Amino acid sequence: MADIIISKFRFIKHSNMNENLAKTSFWSTIWMFTDTIATKAIAFIIGIVLARLLSPSDFGIIGMMLVFTSLCDVIIESGTANALIRKTDRNESDCSTAFFLNICIAFVAYILLFCFSHLIAEFYKEPIIAQLLKVAGLNVVLNALCIVPNALLIANFKTKKQAKVNFLANALSGISALALAYNGMGIWALVFQTVFANLIKVIGYWLSAKWHPSLIYSKQSLIYLWNYSSKSFLIGLLGTFFANIYNLLVGKIYSKVELGYFARANQFAQLPSTILSSTFQKVSVATFANLQNDIAHLLDVYRKYVHVISFVSFSMFFYLAIISKPLILILLTEKWVVCSPMLSLISIGCAFSPLGIINLCLLQAINRMDYSLRLEIRKKIVFVVILLCSIPFGIMSMICGSVIYNIVATGMNLSCSYRFIGYRYKDQLADIAKYLFTAIIATLCSIVIYNFIDNVYLLFISVTISFWGIYLGTAYMRKFPVMDYLRNLKRNI
Repeated sequence: MADIIISKFRFIKHSNMNENLAKTSFWSTIWMFTDTIATKAIAFIIGIVLARLLSPSDFGIIGMMLVFTSLCDVIIESGTANALIRKTDRNESDCSTAFFLNICIAFVAYILLFCFSHLIAEFYKEPIIAQLLKVAGLNVVLNALCIVPNALLIANFKTKKQAKVNFLANALSGISALALAYNGMGIWALVFQTVFANLIKVIGYWLSAKWHPSLIYSKQSLIYLWNYSSKSFLIGLLGTFFANIYNLLVGKIYSKVELGYFARANQFAQLPSTILSSTFQKVSVATFANLQNDIAHLLDVYRKYVHVISFVSFSMFFYLAIISKPLILILLTEKWVVCSPMLSLISIGCAFSPLGIINLCLLQAINRMDYSLRLEIRKKIVFVVILLCSIPFGIMSMICGSVIYNIVATGMNLSCSYRFIGYRYKDQLADIAKYLFTAIIATLCSIVIYNFIDNVYLLFISVTISFWGIYLGTAYMRKFPVMDYLRNLKRNI
């Protein structure tokens, strides 16, 4: 990892950029990583306490609404933030045009959510959703207000300020949600938590960015925003829709309680996935972009990413899969133990997802989003086929289908790096397989412990020691390349 990060910033220096900028970029990345860890940690802790205070049906109803609010957020953002960040010569016209574009789309989206809230409630046969959506839909407008100021903070390397705002927003909104839930507000505690968090972000981002829109509209800026973000928008829309399709189908076909179990298991699994993917994504795009004219060097750096991501992802998620039951019992109590097998299966599927993210980053860096869009469409066709085959057999069958899809999608992603940087299929499979097989062996060996230990705390500790001892010990003895990267971390930094 260190080699990868340092490679990026050394390259920046060698590209006639001054040392101060390289240092600023490095610490900006560090603060983005810290922000991700801190905010997710707070959300995780608050979520555990709320799960003890609220019922699975409450989380199920939130999952039903999330399908529609998430789609609205993707439509509103539509890639304009990245467009502003990547444009080195952006001006007031670009920022103001993006701002008013986002706001107009947000108000339209909120009005549609407001008007169709009763139909959505009728679709799920949950009348309370109509009321909840009218309040939760405010997040759509609040998120739109955040887009440009947040983009400017990132573009100007003010990610430390961004991290502070995010931490404050998540902490205060989480505390307010706990207070509301403790006083019997039920599901409304979850709704007001998100609204309060986004309201704090609006205030914090605007004060930190020290920017305000001008009454300027530029056709040229609009064209630039569209040309840059149109394909990214379609990819994001596809990704968001299919990421939430389980919430849609489980909530409709089964029950809000079953959806609540699924949503909680999925949230547990997505936490490390989000941290891992967002961290590498923030570092990798700029790295690959700087190296796109040096294919040999790009291939070398890309392989390092594959080794590091495979090492971390397979170990993290297979470990989560095997400790799902004691983890749920310790953190969420017996009330949520039903979702432990769901968590195990979802975790195995999530283990492959970061490898897809790194492929997307490569295509973004070399400006081949057209190929990314075509690939994404092909993958979603496969997804739909697998989903349709699994629906009749229940929730667990659907989750098994998602695991199969993630494995197939990973195989399809291999074509990107082969086509554009010459990363041969057999080399990719060999680099990935060594970490996958090691994680499987560590998991199978650790399963044996379940037959001998009944105490949940002792089981958790024993499985943890067993899994990580086998996994790390094997990686060290077989001299996996990633171990060299980790050994060089202190020396390089």
